[in-house]
Amino acid sequence: MDNLEQEFARIVKEHKETIYMVCYMFSKDSNEVQDLYQECLINLWKSISSFEGRSNLRTWIWRVSLNTCISIDRKKRRRKENNAGVKGRKTKK
Repeated sequence: MDNLEQEFARIVKEHKETIYMVCYMFSKDSNEVQDLYQECLINLWKSISSFEGRSNLRTWIWRVSLNTCISIDRKKRRRKENNAGVKGRKTKK
């Protein structure tokens, strides 16, 4: 493991409760919370280099996690709306 990976692992270990708290706000289902948590980790890893230190690290992690969950929630709602629209249409014979 290189230094960046070690530092990321340390950050995740230190802030996992924060990430879980955000995920739990969007779902009470433990499987879905796990999925949200994994997506948050992916997005945190992708954007860790953009952390400029202008805010507290915990605040930044909260915001990235919140944005991730909001984005996933929007996609899920759109899918439900699209599926409802497809089911509500009558097919021509």
